[in-house]
Amino acid sequence: MVLLFELSGEHTDLPAQEVLGALEAEGAVPIVVTKADGVLVVKGRGVVPRLAPVLAKRLALSRKISELLYSCRPGDVAKKGKDIELRGRTFCVRAHRIFASVPKELIRPTERDLGSAIWENNKVKVDLTHPDEVINVIFSDKAYVGRVLAEVDDRFEERSASKRPFFSPISLHPKLARCMVNLARARRGEYLVDPFCGTGGILIEAGLMGARIVGGDLFRKMTWGTRKNLDAFGLKGTPIFQGDVGDMPGWLVDQRDAKGKRIKVRAGAMDPPYGRATRTFGDPVAKIYRRAFEAMGEILPAGRYMSILFPSPHYLEGDLHEPFELLGRYPFKVHRSLTRHFCVLRRKK
Repeated sequence: MVLLFELSGEHTDLPAQEVLGALEAEGAVPIVVTKADGVLVVKGRGVVPRLAPVLAKRLALSRKISELLYSCRPGDVAKKGKDIELRGRTFCVRAHRIFASVPKELIRPTERDLGSAIWENNKVKVDLTHPDEVINVIFSDKAYVGRVLAEVDDRFEERSASKRPFFSPISLHPKLARCMVNLARARRGEYLVDPFCGTGGILIEAGLMGARIVGGDLFRKMTWGTRKNLDAFGLKGTPIFQGDVGDMPGWLVDQRDAKGKRIKVRAGAMDPPYGRATRTFGDPVAKIYRRAFEAMGEILPAGRYMSILFPSPHYLEGDLHEPFELLGRYPFKVHRSLTRHFCVLRRKK
């Protein structure tokens, strides 16, 4: 099986990296077949259709997940369409282009001609409103034709910072928070920790996708606000630590889940302070990051992942991030004077 992901295009690398992280979190071993503008084609062990609805509930920077039927030159889409076998009683064809990959005048004729070819082979009814099957055509570096398996839930604005009970203007957008959880390979049913939880944005996204969560923050106001926000999204009873990140491992030793078992954290995601809009009590940010890495090194077992936002790549130089190895860094321009770096790290074995 080969899956076709239609990416959001909000960043050149993050959407694809999020897909790969989510697949690994769900037990798959993905192999990238093609990565192009707005498109990621993946195969590999465990990359199967039944994962599509699960991934649709996890992902933030994708739009549709399809079974890839074929790829070809833009002018050959309808020619190959005669071999498509439908599974439903009704269908429709939808086509669009990424940027200006093909003339826009090609879109409607492609939908019409491919639809006619499919109808000739299957003799089923076209339904443009509520079809049983959607055949999706994406024009990028070439044409990708897929059977849509699931559409990603995109109701992230409903969870934006301004719509939570406790508000802070520096909160990470829910889409980016969700992306960080996937970059950390957080698994459903396992614990993810955010030791700089702020208003709880990362914890909310992790909890809603099925991970168990634990948080921490230096400021009592933030831990109170996080609990208030988590309660609003049905994530009550989350353990929240109030104190310095360096003291969190000792606190976790005494924490138990609802069944009385010790909490074992298996993933981490964090957006630590970097001194522009957040207080650091005079500590250099590098010193805070050093304590964070040391603490997470105690918390996470070997081979597990952590995602983190950095204000500058120079914090990744030298041995600051020991005992973790850096797997990827993805700059994201927030505005003209601020670029933040999404980083993926793995606890060394």
